[in-house]
Amino acid sequence: MENWSSCASPRPERAGRTDEAVEVLRAERASGRRHPVNFPEGYAELLAWQGLIEELGALAVEDHRSALDVYAKALEDAGRADEAEAVLRNGIEAHDHPKDRAALMRLLVRHGRVDEAVETGRPTYEYYDCGNFLQWALELLVDDGRPGRALELLDERTDEYVKEHPDHVRDLRIWLLGEAGRYKEGILEATALNRRGTPPAGHGFLNSGFYVSSGRADSHLRGRGPGAVRPRARRPDPLPHPARPA
Repeated sequence: MENWSSCASPRPERAGRTDEAVEVLRAERASGRRHPVNFPEGYAELLAWQGLIEELGALAVEDHRSALDVYAKALEDAGRADEAEAVLRNGIEAHDHPKDRAALMRLLVRHGRVDEAVETGRPTYEYYDCGNFLQWALELLVDDGRPGRALELLDERTDEYVKEHPDHVRDLRIWLLGEAGRYKEGILEATALNRRGTPPAGHGFLNSGFYVSSGRADSHLRGRGPGAVRPRARRPDPLPHPARPA
C-alpha cells in the first residue's frame, strides 16, 4: 500500500502552506476513500504542528491508536504536561496499547521521573515481543546511575520467563554486572558459560569490556599492537520475538 509520505505530488506543508495542507487532509479524511496506512498518523502530526490541539484531541478520541500519543505530546509541548499524563494513563487503562505506554514512559523520563517510568513499563516485562520494555527500563536505570537497581529488576523475572529467554537474560545480567563495577563476577559468569559451550552473545566483546574496566586491559590486549582499541561492554540486543501472546 502506498505510503502517504512518499506521494509523488507536491505536498502543501512542504511549500509552507500548512493551512492548505490541513484542509486537504480534512477533506480526504471526510471522503471515506481508502488511504495509505500512515495517513492517520500524518494527519495527527500535521494538526499538532499547526497547534490545533482541540481538533487533535477529537481525532485521538476517534482513533486512539494513531493519534493519542501525538495528542499527548502536543499537550506537553503546550505546557499542559499534567493533562498529557492523564490522557495517556486513561488511554492505557482503556486500550493498553504499547504506543501509549511508551509515550507515557518517555514523558515521565523527560520530567525526571525515572522510577515512575520503570513502574509504568512493568506490566510488559514478561511479554514475548517488541512490546517488552524490560531492556528499556534497565537502560533507563543504568543511565540514571543505578545499575544495581537494574540488576534487582532483572532478578525479579519469573523462572518461566528466564527459562524461555536464557541467552537474553544472561546477556543482560553480564552487561549489568559490568555497569555496576562487579567485573570479577561478570568475567567469571561469562567464562563459565564459554567453558560450557554456551557463551553469551558478543561474549568476546563483553569480556574485553570487563578486562578494560577492571584494569586488566594490558594483558588482555597484549599482542594487538600499539593502536589496539580498548572496547567497552556493549548493551545486548532487544528481544526479536514478533508477536505478543494473547
